[in-house]
Order: sequence, then C-alpha cells, then structure tokens
Amino acid sequence: MDKIGARSLGRSRLLGGTTPSKAGLSSRSAPHAPVKGPSMISTFAPSPPLAPYVIDLLAYDIRGDAPTCEPLEWVVYPDTTSIACFLFGDPVDARHKRHSSTGRRSGISGFQTHRFDVEGSGRQAGVIVRLTPCGARCLLPCSATSIVDRRVDYRDVLGHARIEALEDQLHDLATPHERVRCVEAFLLSHHRPAQLDAAMQATATNLWQAGGLASLKTLARQAELSISALERRFTRATGVGPKKFARVARLQHALKHYGHTGSWTETAAATGFADQSHLIRECHALLGESPSAHWRARHAAAALMPLQRPLPLSG
Repeated sequence: MDKIGARSLGRSRLLGGTTPSKAGLSSRSAPHAPVKGPSMISTFAPSPPLAPYVIDLLAYDIRGDAPTCEPLEWVVYPDTTSIACFLFGDPVDARHKRHSSTGRRSGISGFQTHRFDVEGSGRQAGVIVRLTPCGARCLLPCSATSIVDRRVDYRDVLGHARIEALEDQLHDLATPHERVRCVEAFLLSHHRPAQLDAAMQATATNLWQAGGLASLKTLARQAELSISALERRFTRATGVGPKKFARVARLQHALKHYGHTGSWTETAAATGFADQSHLIRECHALLGESPSAHWRARHAAAALMPLQRPLPLSG
C-alpha cells in the first residue's frame, strides 16, 4: 500500500495508492515511517533476487492493548500493483464494494478497481509486500486475473500448514528486519521466474510513465505485437487489460499533479480528463470520495508521518 500511511490518535487510517515508476517499481505518495512507542512501521527495499517482483516491504506492529484503543482502519485505494499481507497479529475484517469478509488473516489483493476498507482491533502486526504489476503471477500458483478486485486468503492457495507456520515464525521473531527477511525467504521459495513477462512489465512501466495516456497502437508498436496480442498478454501478466490499467494510472497521476498546481481544473486539463467534472466522477467511482476529500486525508497522513526511504536488507 502506498496503500499504507499514517497513524492518528483514536480512530486510525492507513492511507494508500501506489505509483509505479522506473523499471516497473514505484514511488510512494503515502509515506511510511517508524512510530514512537509500542508501535512501529518500517519500510524495506527488496533484496536483488526479488526486485523484479517486489516494490517494497512494510513491516508494522501496532499494539492495540490500551483499554481505550479504537479499531485500526486501512483504506486500500485502486492501484496498479498487487498487495501481499502476512499477518501475525489479530484478524482483520475487509469491506469491498462487491463483497466483504471477516476474520481474515494472511492474504493477497490483486489489481483493484474500487477501494476497500480493512479494520482490525487488538494487535495489528505483519509484513505487507507491494508487488510490481507483473509480480503476483510469479509468486502465486494462480492466475493474476483470479485475484483482481479480490482479497484471497493465502490458506486457500498455499494450504493452511505453510501459512500458519510462517505466521508463527513471524510472531516469534523480534525485529522488523528479521520478519522481512523471513517473508523474503518464503516468497523466494515459491517464486516462478519463468512466469515473468518482461515485455509486459516494460509495457506497464511505459503506460504508467505516460500517465495512462499512451494509445494501444503506441504500446503495441513498442512491444512489437498486434493490438489484440498485446491485450491478451497484458491481461495474462497483470490481471487486467491495458485500458483498465490506464484508467487507474491516469487518476493516480492526476492526484500527484494536483500537488504541483493546487487547481483541479488545471489538473484535469493536464492529465487527460475532459474537464473537472470528469475528474470528480472518476475519483468518486474509483476512490469512493471527492478529489478534495482524498487529498486532505492524504495530506494529513503525510503531516503525521514524514517520508522515509526504504531501508536496505543488507547486513
């Protein structure tokens, strides 16, 4: 989660929305940093073997053992990446426009076209892995399309014994660094490098860098494919077609652009929307809130938690 953001007093929200950049990786628009006291959030860069599949790993441990502690809430916004969550704290409940689930533990969320909200009480702790657009297909024994707009329990795809053993191990480890290393070892034991479609990873990067505005004709020419072949391969690699990917990328770029202009009218014109009303409709459709409300929430998260560069895992 650029999907992950700030912890405030009382009722909390972890805000998100990732932004892939060079080589299919991504830069954060919602920051991560350690939180003082019994709670901690730390972000790590992936080790080299996982770099083609993983953007970064976020280890968090937020202890909700105070009598007045209210539930902790995440808002997971539409994004061009998938998110794997390995949880060793208390279970969480997830609510999506199309479905909801309770008592969930470790799982993976694919490409999202609608926001979903996650809430948990007690100790919320785990490691969140943000995957490159083509990364999920290489780290799961299932198709990328099968996890679009879903949060799938890892027990359903890898079996109870493996996941529960990992969760127990994460619980027993003492530091975020050790937990991230543990998750990396788990991912490497299941990764399928032959499933990585480097050409479609490059296409996703090109489409992102164009703010979602590159034409299918241009993308197909760059990939040396016909348009129909591009659409089939891109969907197989990322879970969605290039048009749906572009829709989310365009909105994310618009939100980023607003930070430079402070004008929604100028932002809409510069990022491919017909007008400000078009931008507002897209924001409500994908984020469930107005652009201004989303920006205020994200700005509040940034003020509470200054930007932290991902830590290296070496050493």
